[in-house]
Amino acid sequence: MKYVVTLLCVLVVSAPRHSPEPTITAARASQDTSLIRALLDAEDARADTPDAMAPLMRGLASSDSSIQLIAVRALGRFERPSLIPLIVPLLSAGTPSVRAEAANALGQAVMNDDAETVHPLLVARLAEEDDPIARGSILQTLGRLPYRSPERVGTIAELLLDALDEADAELGGGRVTQHGAARGLESLLRLQASRYTPPPQVTAGLQRVALAGPPGGNPSAERGDVVRIRRLATAAAVASGVAESDFLMQAVLDPDAAIRRFAVLAAGVAEELGTRSRIVAAALRDDSPTVRFEALRAYARRLQPDFGCEPVRTSLLDPNVHVALLAIDLLGAGCATGEAPERILLGLAAQLPSSTNQPSPAWHKPAHALVALAQLDPRLADPLLPRFVDHPRWQVRMYAARAAAYLGTTTHLERLAFDPHHNVREAAIVGLRSQGAQADSVYIAALDNSDYQLIRTAARALRETTTPAPAIPALLRTLRRVTDERRETSRNPRLALLETLIAYDDPSLADSLAPWLRDFDTAVADRVSGALTRWTGQDHVASPTPLPRLSAPTPVELTALEQTRVVLHMANGGAVELRLLPWEAPTNAARFVRLARTGYFDGLTFHRVVPNFVIQGGSPGANEYAGDGPYTRDEVTRRAHRRGTVGLSTRGRDTGDGQIFINVVDNHRLDHNYTIFAEVV
Repeated sequence: MKYVVTLLCVLVVSAPRHSPEPTITAARASQDTSLIRALLDAEDARADTPDAMAPLMRGLASSDSSIQLIAVRALGRFERPSLIPLIVPLLSAGTPSVRAEAANALGQAVMNDDAETVHPLLVARLAEEDDPIARGSILQTLGRLPYRSPERVGTIAELLLDALDEADAELGGGRVTQHGAARGLESLLRLQASRYTPPPQVTAGLQRVALAGPPGGNPSAERGDVVRIRRLATAAAVASGVAESDFLMQAVLDPDAAIRRFAVLAAGVAEELGTRSRIVAAALRDDSPTVRFEALRAYARRLQPDFGCEPVRTSLLDPNVHVALLAIDLLGAGCATGEAPERILLGLAAQLPSSTNQPSPAWHKPAHALVALAQLDPRLADPLLPRFVDHPRWQVRMYAARAAAYLGTTTHLERLAFDPHHNVREAAIVGLRSQGAQADSVYIAALDNSDYQLIRTAARALRETTTPAPAIPALLRTLRRVTDERRETSRNPRLALLETLIAYDDPSLADSLAPWLRDFDTAVADRVSGALTRWTGQDHVASPTPLPRLSAPTPVELTALEQTRVVLHMANGGAVELRLLPWEAPTNAARFVRLARTGYFDGLTFHRVVPNFVIQGGSPGANEYAGDGPYTRDEVTRRAHRRGTVGLSTRGRDTGDGQIFINVVDNHRLDHNYTIFAEVV
C-alpha cells in the first residue's frame, strides 16, 4: 500500500461542507493579514507572557469576527484554566460562530481541571442562546467537561436529552442543535461510564432517537445530518452499558452499517447470553465487513467457550482480508474447528510467495498463519520458520521474529537482530526480551542504528542488564549522537536512553549527564534535573533552550491551501483525494503540503492498519517513531473525528511529526485530542 503524494490546484472549490460546524474561510478572513499572522504565531508559540499574548488580546477586542474566532480558539488550545476570564466575554459576542468557539474553548481550557469552573457559565449562556450553532456547541461542551460528581452528570444528561428532543429539530438549524446535544451525550456517557449509570428515561430517550430510521427503511433516503445523530445516540446508549436487548436486536438490523456495528460492540459485553448469541450470529452474516469484523471479535471474546468456533473457520474464507486475518489469529489462540486448526494453519503458511513481485496482500495470511501456528503448536511451526527468516520482504521477516519469540528459538532471533531492516531488528529484540535472553551485545550493537524506534527498544532492553558497565559508554555515545541531530522528534529514544542510565542509579554519571540540563527539549532537561538532584542532594535546575519553531503560514498561503487538493497515489493504481482545512489547522496543513511538495512522502506506506479504527502512514521508517524533525503543535477543533477525516498522529500533546492517520470509522473518542487537518473527498 505504498503511496506517492502529488498536489492538484483547482480554481474553484466546490466540495460540499461535511459537518455543521462553521469554519474560517478566505472569504471571511479579515483584511488585517498582519494581525492574523501575529495571532497564528502567538498560538503556535503557546504565548505565556504579556508581550507574547498582546496579539491575542488585540484579536479578542477586534470588531472582525474572523479575527475574534482565531483568538478565542487559540486561548482554548493553550488548555490553561487561568485564561478562562479572557474567554468568557466571547460567549456573548455578536457573531454566533464566535460564541460557539468560545464555548468550545472553555471546554478545552478545563480538560485537565475541574468542570465547576465553567459549567455554571455555560448553563447560564444556554438559557439565553437562540442560535442553533452556538447552542449546539454549548451542549457538546457541557457533555465533555470533566465532572467529578455523579449528581452533576445526571443533571447534565437530562439537560442534553431535553435538547435532543427539541421540538424544532426538523426546522432549519434545529438539526445542528440536536447534533450538538447528541455529541454531548455520547461524550458524557462514555467519559463518565464508571461514575454514572443513566436512569431508564435517559436510556429510553437515546434508544428512541437511535432507532428513528430512514423513510421506508431506505438508507439512501436518510439525510446525512440525521444518520449522524442516530449514530451518536446509538454510541451513547452503548457507552452507558445498559442498552436493552430489544434495542440491540433492532439496532443490529438497522439500514446503517455503523449503527449495526455499535450493536455488536454492545453485544460483546452484554451479560445475557441469548442476546449476545442472536446479535453476533446476525452480524457474522452482515454485508458490511466492519460489522463482520466486530462480530468475529465479539464471538471470540464471549461466545466461543459456549458455542465452539465454527464461525472462525467460515471467516477464514471471508472476502475481506481483515476479517480473514482475524480468523487466522483466533486459530492461534486455540480455537477448535471441525478440522484440526494446525492443518489449516500449515496450509496457509505454505502459501507464502517466494518473491516481492506478488501484490502486497499475498504475504499477510501466511505470515499471520506462521505466528498463529507458533502459538498453537511450536513443533509444527519450527520447520517452517527458516523460509520466513530468509524472505526478501522485510515485513515477512518481522513476522518471523514474532513467531520465533513464541518458539523460543534465540538462534533465529539473534540472527534477525542484525537484519538489514531496522523494524525486523526491533521485533527480534522485543522477542529476545520476552525470552529473558541476556543479549547485551545485541542490544548495544543496535544503539549504533539511526532508527529511533530501534534505539528506544534497545535502550529499554539494556535497563534489565545485570552488568551495566559495558552498556554505559554505548548509551552515552548514542545519547550524544542523537542529541547532536537536534530533532524534537528524538524525545522518545533520548528519554529511553536517559531512563536506562538513571536506572543504573550510579551517581558518578552526574557529570556526564549535566549538559542535558540545558537541552532543547524541556522533557529531557526536566528528567536530568530530577536525577541529578536526587543523586547529589543539591538542586539542579533545568534551563532548556528550545529549538527555533517552524514559521507559521501566512494568510495568503492559507488562502492558496484552500484551493489545493492532495492526492495520494497508491502503488496499486488507486488514489485518495484530500481536501485541506487550513483555517482550522493552519500549521499542520501547511507542513503536510510542504513535505508533499518536497517528495517526503514518496514511496512511503500506510504502515499501521487497524480495522475499525484508523490507517496511519507517512513515516520514513514505517514505524511509530520516525517522522519529520520538528514538532508541530496540536490544533484541535470542534470538528468530529468522523470516517474520512485526516488527523495528525502524535505521542502526547504538541508532538506532531508529519505522520498522518485516516479515520476508517467514526472515532469520537479522539475528538478534542487530535488535530484534524484534512478530509477525504
